[in-house]
Amino acid sequence: VLTRGQLGLEDLIFQYIHCDEVNEAVNILSSMNWDTMGQQCLVSMSTVMNHLLRQRLTPEREGQT
Repeated sequence: VLTRGQLGLEDLIFQYIHCDEVNEAVNILSSMNWDTMGQQCLVSMSTVMNHLLRQRLTPEREGQT
């Protein structure tokens, strides 16, 4: 997971998801370049989506944009 003492973008996204900081994870994902980091972007997007799909649907979550 650690490479030379630094976290990769996928690792940061995973940590944010683990701490339920979805907006931060999405911000990192949106800053990633799909042309040069396509596989990492797809893995990261899947991580975010899987987390969101596992959440219970509440009126508050349903109204989030």
